[in-house]
Amino acid sequence: MGADDATLKIDESREGKHVRVRLRGELDMATAPLIADRLRGLGARGEAVLLDLDGLDFIDIRGIRLVLGAVEDSQRDGWSLAVTRGSSPVRLIVELMGVDKNLPYDGRTP
Repeated sequence: MGADDATLKIDESREGKHVRVRLRGELDMATAPLIADRLRGLGARGEAVLLDLDGLDFIDIRGIRLVLGAVEDSQRDGWSLAVTRGSSPVRLIVELMGVDKNLPYDGRTP
């Protein structure tokens, strides 16, 4: 799948046992609902999801809340979700907010 918003591009691909949802651009209050819907749909199908944040140029509090909410949803509803460590701007915000320990990273080093 390709571009869904002028400021955010979403690429979804099956890679082995999981679906990679690769985000490029900006994850903010304007684009977070689109990603939330996509993740809910994948979770409802029981897909194992890797949310790839490495291509983001920007993330705001709404984007962080979306990611944390998806983690909670996956744990509550029994589907698998992992996230990449993200781009430098993403890692900075995640660390400043102190939520890095709440994220199920995919095991790769930053």
